[in-house]
Amino acid sequence: MKTKEDKIRQAKEFIHAFNTNDWDLLESTLSPQLDYCEIATKTTVDSSVKFVELCKGWKSIMTDCTGEVTDTHSCGDTVVLEITWSGTQTGPMQTAMGEHPPSGRFQTIQ
Repeated sequence: MKTKEDKIRQAKEFIHAFNTNDWDLLESTLSPQLDYCEIATKTTVDSSVKFVELCKGWKSIMTDCTGEVTDTHSCGDTVVLEITWSGTQTGPMQTAMGEHPPSGRFQTIQ
């Protein structure tokens, strides 16, 4: 049986995999039946495979993008990570208003 610390460590492994572009490791940290909703972009995905593709898409927009876990919460089988994302927009970003060209700006999102 996994301890609370084991579950948090496994959740943090996802961030490590994203930061190092280890897509196989990233997918292995996820449930195949993943259900994900990205409120800011109105993006939803319903599988781990699609989620990995979404992550690759973010890396194509901000190739130096990394996440830093700033806090964790755990209850039962649920782990919540508070993450600060940082990166430079070096690639074009598709938005509801069309393509936003690379700005070269560094940004941080919590």
